[in-house]
Amino acid sequence: MSVTPLENVRVIDLTQVLAGPFCTQLLSTMGAEVIHVEPPWGGYATMLFRDTPLDVRRRIWATLERNKKNITLNLRSEKGKEIFLELVKKGDVVMDNFGPGVMERLGLNYDVLSEVNPKIIYCALSGYGRTGPWKDRRAYDPCIQASTGVMITTGYADRRPVRAGPAISDCLGGLYAAIGILLALHARDTITGKGQIIDCAMYDASISVLVGEYARGNWSRMGNRYPFAVPSEVYETKDGKLEFISVQADAQWEALMKAVGRENMAAKKLTMTERVKLADEVDNILEAWTGAKTQEEIEKILHEIKVPCAPVLELEEVVENPHSAAREMFVEVDDMYGKITGVPGVVPKLSDTPGVIKWGLIPSDAFNEEVYAGLLGYTKEELVKLKEEEII
Repeated sequence: MSVTPLENVRVIDLTQVLAGPFCTQLLSTMGAEVIHVEPPWGGYATMLFRDTPLDVRRRIWATLERNKKNITLNLRSEKGKEIFLELVKKGDVVMDNFGPGVMERLGLNYDVLSEVNPKIIYCALSGYGRTGPWKDRRAYDPCIQASTGVMITTGYADRRPVRAGPAISDCLGGLYAAIGILLALHARDTITGKGQIIDCAMYDASISVLVGEYARGNWSRMGNRYPFAVPSEVYETKDGKLEFISVQADAQWEALMKAVGRENMAAKKLTMTERVKLADEVDNILEAWTGAKTQEEIEKILHEIKVPCAPVLELEEVVENPHSAAREMFVEVDDMYGKITGVPGVVPKLSDTPGVIKWGLIPSDAFNEEVYAGLLGYTKEELVKLKEEEII
């Protein structure tokens, strides 16, 4: 029987919507015991997605909330806070992505948590972080994209900036939070012997990936073009499909120009700066060439000469792609309704301690008895009373 890399880690998960749940699902997929806490009246995400078609909602939950042990707990009540601190005593990590000051107002800030468990790691994921003049601002993913440079570099120069399609600032924040948690666990278990607080901002995470943009300092919106690749564009094929072609290396450039019948351009040994100036001409050459060939013909030629290219696929085509199947990137998951297909698979893929998806959408109180009775020692009679008092 294979083991998972985080199976000895317990996470108390207060996260909601996307950025935080994206982080904790990375941990739960890799074997961490993630106890997901929601109020008895339902979490914000539950209400946000309540009008979403059931099959869509099931896939969202199977992606963001998989493997998590759902419990209900009223943190606004004194008894609820008391129970929460009992959980903290038995946990390794507490994570939230509430708005600014929520945990402080609840009286559950890091100082309180570390007092009951000095080894606890507290990860606070927020839009702008815990310091700086914007620390109290509310933020959604597009706000972060707008304020970090992601949006101003996306789209075309003759139009207003647009957000990147997926919620990349949410997911980047969640990814960095997961990295931070792993680093803090390593430091605790091998160096310091104690926990710490992780201040993770979607703002910081989004700025960190704009490597070339900030290095240049004067980036303008270029659509699909790129200052370090020519061509770099989507071209239509003879059979009405779309192919993206991108060339950076000198050898690739020369091979492509020869393949499209422009040996004279290949012979000039143009630098990248010189190629960039010829981008319009190159696009015209490529558009004429791809328009006379099917996508299959184009890819066969370009793969043989080692020129990077890729089909522009619809989402359903990605799901059905043989490479996605080979990589197990869309899987079937069990949930409270049965089985749901088309759920994104495990990333990354570890050879000896792989991640696993056990379940998707389950009721918000599905693990109340296991956690409260099994872990914390409450009797069934006490659980009935806590439910009647709307504590759980």
